[in-house]
Amino acid sequence: TSANEGSYRVVIANYAGTVSSSPVALRVLTPVLFGNPLVSQTVTVGSPVTLDPGVGGTPPLAFQWFKNGVVLPGATGPTLVLPAVQLSDGGSYTVVAANEAGSSESGPALLAVDLPDLALTDHFADRQVFTDASFVGSTNNLAATVDPGEPRHAGKAGGKSLWMTWRAPASGVATFRTVGSAFDTLLAVYTGTSVEGLAEVASDEDRGGFLTSELHFNAVAGTDYQVAVDGFAGASGQLVLGWNLDSAAAPLPVISGQPADTLSPLGLPVAFSVIAGPPGVTYQWWANGAPLAGATQSTLLLPGISADAAGTYSVRVTAPGGGTLESREALLEITSGIDAGTAALSANKLEDLFADNPVGPVGAAGRAAALEGVGRPAGFASLALGTANTQFLNLTGATTEPGDPAPCDVIAGGSRWFRFRVRTACRFALATTNSSFDSVLAVFTNRFALAQIACNDDVLPGGKTSLVVFNAQPEVDYLVAVTSKRGETGACGLTWRTTSGEEADAALQLDAVGVGDDGHFQFRRTVVPGVYDLGRGSGVEAPHPLMRTNVRSGLFLFRDTEPVGGESKFYRLAPAVP
Repeated sequence: TSANEGSYRVVIANYAGTVSSSPVALRVLTPVLFGNPLVSQTVTVGSPVTLDPGVGGTPPLAFQWFKNGVVLPGATGPTLVLPAVQLSDGGSYTVVAANEAGSSESGPALLAVDLPDLALTDHFADRQVFTDASFVGSTNNLAATVDPGEPRHAGKAGGKSLWMTWRAPASGVATFRTVGSAFDTLLAVYTGTSVEGLAEVASDEDRGGFLTSELHFNAVAGTDYQVAVDGFAGASGQLVLGWNLDSAAAPLPVISGQPADTLSPLGLPVAFSVIAGPPGVTYQWWANGAPLAGATQSTLLLPGISADAAGTYSVRVTAPGGGTLESREALLEITSGIDAGTAALSANKLEDLFADNPVGPVGAAGRAAALEGVGRPAGFASLALGTANTQFLNLTGATTEPGDPAPCDVIAGGSRWFRFRVRTACRFALATTNSSFDSVLAVFTNRFALAQIACNDDVLPGGKTSLVVFNAQPEVDYLVAVTSKRGETGACGLTWRTTSGEEADAALQLDAVGVGDDGHFQFRRTVVPGVYDLGRGSGVEAPHPLMRTNVRSGLFLFRDTEPVGGESKFYRLAPAVP
């Protein structure tokens, strides 16, 4: 208890005298405690709201508030104050608090804005017709299901969809959005009169912010549009759906072919393309949230890609009248080329890694979409013994989601997930390399109740690289999260290697390792006397030779002449090959 805190020392005495040890300070850390459960509220627009969980624990305490599982920028205090609630403030709120003893997340509080009921139906055949030019209402999808043959809305796994028909009262640009909802929504608009015969007009997953959806399309007076709202991977809760029709807006272009996600080896050309109309549209490509100078054609060609090309790409298409529409984002990740065939794309959301085994029923249209790679064609990498690779990625725009763990008790800013399987029992080593941000690396099993089996926050104090090594078994999904700390983002590599237990154990038997007072990396290792080669590189594969030396004493000592910098370095010591 705190009563035991203080300075301790031991005194030893015998006939020759006494000796006293140096004093040792004992601190008793109190974990984070929440004294007040957060309370759900329904309020009118403009009302003030304060959320106070009554956090206690040993200071200093760090806080981060989340809305729908996504970091709420700037909300880093013990209480959250919303002085005048707007429709967009609706959602599910939690707070993560952390101190030296660890981190803890509060229970959720649902904040709802008082809105009229919206009569959406579970089954397509029962849908009601709405003719309002604008409306916003609320309901929930807690008991919703899916119809046989129902498509995967926005190309993603759902499971709890609701339907309505909107009959356009005039022509113009229509906007539908789920902003204010309290779960991860999927939104799609179709034409057609049966589930099997639906033709998509527009769809969206997350452009409403905080995992809500927003889409736009050219509406034609008198046309019936079938509107579906679903929960990503079966998510459910408070649902807000609103729409409005702008009959004076310039017509939007129509995008009929989206850019596709790509995984490519280093040095090869990569092309992203979009198909859009009408004739005379113009294009502007974007990468990681910024416009690309001179990228104004329907196809973006990246010749001889390097690691820093990794990230998300999209194109904004402008019609002759000025209406603008943005394509879906396409993901580009890059492999080192060594064992590149074993790699698979990462995903921002864990469930996107399971297109081969999605949550909920999947109709024929949904399965076809998954096979064609609609959305994220991520999957798992199957690794043989001795596999080594580096995959380059970018966390710009990456978010958290409900249920995401706090790896190493670190408050996360965003994550990208990988799914690995090994073909034989082995030692599995992974590391973040050449990271532009302070990364955290964690490995989990059990898709539906994540169990952490390895985690590392900086392999060296003050560095940005993290490293984990663990024993892996075949037929197990190892779910790897590359996580940024809140407020940080950027590019990094994920390097992995599988080895036999004997090889890995021998490689890890270091007598001493670390950074000296002079800022240089150094290590000491006991070896069998003989001639050894030492190599150094930015990844585990193909290190650049540094030296060959005859170790006569059985003790290998090394001090790198280059000081520790921002880049990750890997060292390999092996018996010399004649």
